[in-house]
Amino acid sequence: MQTLVERGDSLNGMRVGMWDYFDHPRQLSLRIDYDKGKLVFIRPDTSHFYVRDGEQWVPRKLAIPCRFNGSISSLIDHYDQFSIPYEMVLEKKYFSSWLTFQVEPNGIATNPEVHNDPGYGLKDEILALFFSAPNYWIPGRDGAGKFVTCRMGIRFDFCTTCESNPPFPLKILFTGINPARKGPWEDSSPSFVFSPDNNKLMIMPSKLDASSPNERALIIDLQSKAIQPVPFDHSGNSWWLNNEQILFMPKYYNRTPNVLAILELPTNKITFLSDSTTFSHRLSADRKKLAYITSSNGLYTLYFSDLSTGTSNKILQTDKLFTLESWSPDGRFLMMQIPEGSFIKYLIVNHESGETIQLPLMNARFCGWSLDGSRVYQYKSTSNEYTSFSERERPTQYDGIVQIQTIKTTQYEPIFELFETNFLSGTLPQNLFKKSKNITIRYSASTNRFLLVMDNSAYLLENYSKAKPIKIIEKCSLAEWSNDGNLIAYQNSKDKKLYLYTVATEQTEGLTTVSDKILLKR
Repeated sequence: MQTLVERGDSLNGMRVGMWDYFDHPRQLSLRIDYDKGKLVFIRPDTSHFYVRDGEQWVPRKLAIPCRFNGSISSLIDHYDQFSIPYEMVLEKKYFSSWLTFQVEPNGIATNPEVHNDPGYGLKDEILALFFSAPNYWIPGRDGAGKFVTCRMGIRFDFCTTCESNPPFPLKILFTGINPARKGPWEDSSPSFVFSPDNNKLMIMPSKLDASSPNERALIIDLQSKAIQPVPFDHSGNSWWLNNEQILFMPKYYNRTPNVLAILELPTNKITFLSDSTTFSHRLSADRKKLAYITSSNGLYTLYFSDLSTGTSNKILQTDKLFTLESWSPDGRFLMMQIPEGSFIKYLIVNHESGETIQLPLMNARFCGWSLDGSRVYQYKSTSNEYTSFSERERPTQYDGIVQIQTIKTTQYEPIFELFETNFLSGTLPQNLFKKSKNITIRYSASTNRFLLVMDNSAYLLENYSKAKPIKIIEKCSLAEWSNDGNLIAYQNSKDKKLYLYTVATEQTEGLTTVSDKILLKR
């Protein structure tokens, strides 16, 4: 068995031989030889543990720290099942509760207690999680080698401003906001992503059944229809870098760094791109450049990474939380937004020089690139105006399209981009949007076609033409182009099955081996 948090062999369900456990990326935390029953390595912990001394709990430093017998991430994974009742969310009942227990010299956790119970049945739920959790611990030992009893604790929150220190002595395992995550699939990635050669389809499901590996993307070989999950758990969107490499976010939860990594499918080799908490990453259309933000010590840093060479350059650093929007089609510029007082400003960053250009419109509702990458559009919902800017000339009224003199492109790779309805309604035929308010639009650069999904159907639109869109698929809820624009992967809104549509022949092929195992919800 091998995951990103533990590695070893099993025989008849029992762990045998040497096992390694990791709490953080590339950081060995625990090594146990199960054949010899020997603790080979345990990462030192110089903080204080609270040890029972008669009727008192006194702080002491231990020669062998008390810890979970495994990866802490797997223990957090279990307590992630904790959920706040919907009634508490509606009533905004904030709380900070503690689960305390003690680890005995025999390695068993006992005497669970829940403090600051807010009601609504949460105490029973927390206790149920404790009794169903793996109960294997490494007991602490003092300097004389004597086994001791340690008091441990876990915090459960529904409060962003709760104090982090408990009102009683204990060693804290992990704290923070409610362990229940929003889920790994609430990101900007599409549900279907074709490999560059269009021979494989990667699917990001929002829910997998009990027979499938939890929270993993699935890869379908479109020739053989074989399906397999990616070999490691992950908690973020996934992208093809080439036909055999995937950019993904390993699953390390919100209490340990969420990092970016590259997975090589033939060998399952993983290369980490960052060690700090990473978020808001954007991959360029040619899959050769990556922009990502790291967070450390209250500072947010923007990096540009050249994936072909493995080098990364720090572009800017600020104490303000900013987000990445999109790459220009040619991969030379990156659009981002950053707070400035009570306003949000948009910047364009030159990938090669690091130079930044500020767009003129503050608090724009939407910013996007023209299809050839030569123009940037800003949309402000309060005035319903479309604006663009020129680096050399900045008009006082932004009421038209102004060429950006410093941003010119001659060619670009295919890119899938989701445009907002309000932005495109000024260019596409107005009658497209009279009936439907919920619409997604995908553009195929290789065929210069638009794929529109609205009113439970999919339509083709040629090159911004004012001709009526052609309905090609009925009962369609999600759809995505292949890279060459010849295939469309989509989900049937009625039977929830996945299908492939061939544009040239107008033929539909069911991916029945997949439909029984996943359920896509967006």
